[in-house]
Amino acid sequence: MEILPPDHRKCAARQETIIESAPYVAAVTAAAATAVFALVVPPLLVLPVLSVLLLALGFGLSAITRRAPPALAPLSRYVSATLTFIGFGAAFLTDVEQALPFFEGARRLP
Repeated sequence: MEILPPDHRKCAARQETIIESAPYVAAVTAAAATAVFALVVPPLLVLPVLSVLLLALGFGLSAITRRAPPALAPLSRYVSATLTFIGFGAAFLTDVEQALPFFEGARRLP
């Protein structure tokens, strides 16, 4: 077992707390985006739009991770993975039959 100097122990402890809280930050971001979309976008399109936005944010953040400092790289990886996971979940919950008329331009009654 390697013994770290006191400065490195403090830095490692701070990184661990940041990494542990990263999924919660991503979940709060997703909840805020959902609340905004629920007010702005028609109700049947909230999940598809949220899915596209969260996937774009997740993949964009993972692309930016390469330029992040080594101390923040694990944090941005965890946040981007969580945003991508929530985005895929929103895509799986989307009911295509209800959202399809908006994309076709025709109104259909269920």
